[in-house]
Amino acid sequence: MSPLGVPCQKPPFGTLSAVDLTTRKILWQVPVGTVQDTGPMGIKMGMKMPVGMPTLGGTLATQGGLVFIAGTQDYYLRAFDSSTGKEVWKARLPVGSQG
Repeated sequence: MSPLGVPCQKPPFGTLSAVDLTTRKILWQVPVGTVQDTGPMGIKMGMKMPVGMPTLGGTLATQGGLVFIAGTQDYYLRAFDSSTGKEVWKARLPVGSQG
């Protein structure tokens, strides 16, 4: 992190990944999270740039083929297609989530 609290490497800063447990290879990987509710010196940037942010919690996978994650640094709960990694739904939360 720089003195301003901004990561020093290029994005994505966080990703959601699917791994084939047999081959141990990454099947897909997508950036998850935006800088909308974060920024340098605690000032929210308000931009919905999908740069991928470090996550603060795990995921929940369903038998129906969805992966849910809410532990991003923006205030969203998201659902991804487990076979492709495509974001299929998201909803704004009143505050950030750690789970």
